[in-house]
Amino acid sequence: MTLAISILICILTVLSATAPLLSFLLPEFGYSFELSNETGYFTTITALIIALTVLSIMQKKGLESKLVRVLSAFAPLLLLLNALPYTGSDSDVLIRILSLISLAGAVFLAIRHVKPTSLKVVALVIPILLLLLTLLNRFYVTPILQASGLSSSSGTVKESIESPGGLYRAEIGYFFSPGCFGPTSFVQVTPNKELTILFFEISPLPEQIYTGPEMFLDDMEVYWKDDHHLIIFSEEYIIE
Repeated sequence: MTLAISILICILTVLSATAPLLSFLLPEFGYSFELSNETGYFTTITALIIALTVLSIMQKKGLESKLVRVLSAFAPLLLLLNALPYTGSDSDVLIRILSLISLAGAVFLAIRHVKPTSLKVVALVIPILLLLLTLLNRFYVTPILQASGLSSSSGTVKESIESPGGLYRAEIGYFFSPGCFGPTSFVQVTPNKELTILFFEISPLPEQIYTGPEMFLDDMEVYWKDDHHLIIFSEEYIIE
């Protein structure tokens, strides 16, 4: 049983650490990361947590390995990092339920296995502080900055146009910039090169090639001449 718990918690740690780690690192290398199957990912995480919880209850206390004690200390933080992007009201209800179950199981594992008590306290307090800071930023800091015009948005895509050979897609949309009186229109180009592994999808970040006043958005003339030449307002842009 000790071996089974050790194997399962290793799988859980690797799986739950992959999404936050890739989301943080890949943009530095020009790539974006997202879950290709959110329901499958969180269902797998929850199944692992439930299995670990049941086995931990069945196992006599104090027989866990040192590896289990160490990895159990990271479980609440990793599961919280996975759940935070899905705490909004527009998130899928099933995913939010699975996230809550996973978090509850991770807290149980930390309480059950982590030693000494000081490490157990740290393993539980850090996720709580992170959650409070995230909620404070989401519901108080961000709305204040947006209302004062000091916050920029990530952008809203209104139309997507694929190149003739399907190598690229041009996305037309708008975003809000700090200090601007209105939204700014943009055109960005993204290569159609997605790599999917298990639940994870990696793709190149879009390259913004045009920005202008939002008033031009509805009348914007954008079309592909071929796979490597994009026309915007009669001006030709080379795409490589």
